[in-house]
Amino acid sequence: MLVLARLGRGGRPVKVERVAREGGIPPKFLEGILAELRRAGMVESKRGAEGGYWLARPPADLSVADVVRVIDGPPVLVAGREPAELAYPTALGGLAEVWAAAGAAGLAVMEDARLDRLAVRDPAPDFQI
Repeated sequence: MLVLARLGRGGRPVKVERVAREGGIPPKFLEGILAELRRAGMVESKRGAEGGYWLARPPADLSVADVVRVIDGPPVLVAGREPAELAYPTALGGLAEVWAAAGAAGLAVMEDARLDRLAVRDPAPDFQI
């Protein structure tokens, strides 16, 4: 989505191969993700030689949380469930509050991370070992 925010300004289509190369994502895997994003109304596409994908909404209207919800479901899960769904024994009951607070804080960060601001930054350093 960041590649589309940067390269697809004004509805200019960006080829899957270009997005895959710049994002370091296998093209076939990316096509599945883009199909999900298209069904969710976050990207649009056009087939053909002049085709590709572009954002369906302005990058300022899209957050990291929006993208995560489409691709992975709720942004903050603990053991595959939302923090509010967890039940702990009375002796461990305080953990539920910790997970709820951590989830709320993480979600707030992802909601605030808008694609327009992220797309203009220099690429993040590669921390792969």
